[in-house]
Amino acid sequence: MARSSARSHSPAARGRAVAALVLLFGAFAPSCAGLVSIEGRSCPCADGWVCCEATQDCQRPGESCEAGSGGTGAQAGHGGSSGAQGGDATGGKGGVSGGSGVSGASSGSGGDAGMGDGGTSSKGGRAGEGGAGASGEAGMGGEPEPEWHSVGPALLDEPVTTSEADFELAPDGTPYLAFRGCEDCDLPSPTHVPVVERFDGRRWTTLPSDGLPVTIVGVPALAVDPNGTVYVLVDGAVRAFDGDVWQPLPDLPDSACPDPNFQAIEDQPGILWATLCDDARQEISVVGFAGSSWESVGNTLPGRNAGVRLLASGSSPYLGHTASDGAHVFVRRLNVFAEAFPPPEWVGDELEGELVELAQAPDSTLYAAVWKSTDAFKINGDVTLYEGAVGGLVVSGALRTSWAPPGLAVSAAGTLYAFYLSDGFVNVNRFDGTNFRDVKSTDIGTATTWPVLRLLEGSGGVVPMVAFEAGAALRVKKYE
Repeated sequence: MARSSARSHSPAARGRAVAALVLLFGAFAPSCAGLVSIEGRSCPCADGWVCCEATQDCQRPGESCEAGSGGTGAQAGHGGSSGAQGGDATGGKGGVSGGSGVSGASSGSGGDAGMGDGGTSSKGGRAGEGGAGASGEAGMGGEPEPEWHSVGPALLDEPVTTSEADFELAPDGTPYLAFRGCEDCDLPSPTHVPVVERFDGRRWTTLPSDGLPVTIVGVPALAVDPNGTVYVLVDGAVRAFDGDVWQPLPDLPDSACPDPNFQAIEDQPGILWATLCDDARQEISVVGFAGSSWESVGNTLPGRNAGVRLLASGSSPYLGHTASDGAHVFVRRLNVFAEAFPPPEWVGDELEGELVELAQAPDSTLYAAVWKSTDAFKINGDVTLYEGAVGGLVVSGALRTSWAPPGLAVSAAGTLYAFYLSDGFVNVNRFDGTNFRDVKSTDIGTATTWPVLRLLEGSGGVVPMVAFEAGAALRVKKYE
């Protein structure tokens, strides 16, 4: 499916590296704090913390384990934290996003409840409406505020996954997952197979495998076009699902990047894009498919193969990648107004940093999140958010993440979301134009791979949905 954000989870390169680094550097986690602390997070807990069975929250050893009753105003939630998850005691206006909020939440003027500037209790309370802070106890006549809920079972442990998942929403909102599964999973060297699943509103079902490659090495990439046709890219082979079997399309002409940026165009059925990487030459190229064959788009660029980001939708495609020296990133657009000969080229800005993520709003505003590590192990890094247009990007915000820059997604109303890992925990933030505000990340859980966020748009507002791997099982959660 076409998206307002670049593919932001780097299936082949990022997920397993994150899992390995979490194990290797787990001892450093207490000193590498992100935006959200470990205390108060949902179980299971990181090393050095214990799970309170009464509340299912993480707490320090020796602390009392009792179910709380909420609190009032800024004291609601996990012990009285104010701000993005509790609000100040005077209420204030609710969310900062346009739109009508999720499931009729009554948080002031227009945003999603639980993510605004004030008046919202973090656990079980009702949204403030401009006056005094609301009572922390549920059921006082107000609308319930959104919570993170599992989509289907809490753990999708059948079939067993041996990779992180790609996650997409069809135009009608149907969620799809693609991942690498296994046959004879108990054997030391199991056979890896591609798996595509669809959620039917009640349960996840596996699509037929007829026509898919029998075995795979890499992680499948998923795309859904505006007609709802599902495509999968597996080790360079492209397939389209016709409702019964997977029909073959031309293979990619060369090796895909670690993240192939496989995507469809939101208003053009059957149009596909991907990125190719030449490991030996350290070169990056973009290709497009319009029904018959894959064709090169723009010129070949020098750069590192990891961390390539492509935005194919909108008035002009955008490409983000790391320079060959590893100390700078480029944010480029395709000069579609160039003469046919020579063909259009990728032109743009060079910024200081190591990795970049991209997203574009409906009004064509471009967002670029540039990550620069802050320690020798490259565990944590500072992120600078730029916005504007290529040739005129300006700094608009900042945050800190672990391992890589946050993935980005933009709603139809233009609200920017960021999703990332911090100390092994999934974080979802919403940008209010100045600051990133947490979206109850304590209730999402831990992950062993990078999360993937998609935004479900409907008459009730925006419903963020996040997919991630936890051990050998997948989890999908939505916020409503």
